Amino acid sequence: MINESQSAEERILEAATKNFVYLGYSGARMQQIANDAGVNKALLHYYFESKEVLFKRVMEDALAGFARISGVLLEREAGSLYQRFRLLADRFLQVMLRKPFLPGFILQEAQQHPELMYPILQKYQVDLNAVQQEINEEAAAGRMQPTDARELLVNMFSVCFFPFLAMPLISQVLYTGGEEALGQLLDQRRKAVEELVLNRVFGV
Repeated sequence: MINESQSAEERILEAATKNFVYLGYSGARMQQIANDAGVNKALLHYYFESKEVLFKRVMEDALAGFARISGVLLEREAGSLYQRFRLLADRFLQVMLRKPFLPGFILQEAQQHPELMYPILQKYQVDLNAVQQEINEEAAAGRMQPTDARELLVNMFSVCFFPFLAMPLISQVLYTGGEEALGQLLDQRRKAVEELVLNRVFGV
């Protein structure tokens, strides 16, 4: 059902996201996106001149959201380094609750269309120098184990995201109760991030 309260551009982006997620870049068709958005193809091309331009906008919107969340690591006023890593994991998991398809979508397109994805991904390279410096300070003070910021984040994201990459299998075999089961999965991921990743590094 078309939401008339949304602008045409908002409806196009919403329809494009659904089509790209379910069909991939190769399978999505501009005419179907226009139909789903309730606009004609001429208006679709007025906003987005090509499928490639529209795909890049959808992907950049998704990645920008993750980039904004990641900024919490640099906000010392948000709490201790341990608290900020916990907050980062929680915010990522909240995104997964609303959009569990995102990790699989990004990974799939990076594998199938690197020529489109790599220029986009390069815009979101993370400068971890400040985070690494704080880790070094905490380790020197005996409040955590010496560790590489990149490795810590890779481990944390692996624990957070893997179930969502495997969601087609997990939702059919393990967590079969719809949204309630997804909520249980999120709670388990929060605990796993703390027990498997953060407590091992900060539990000096």
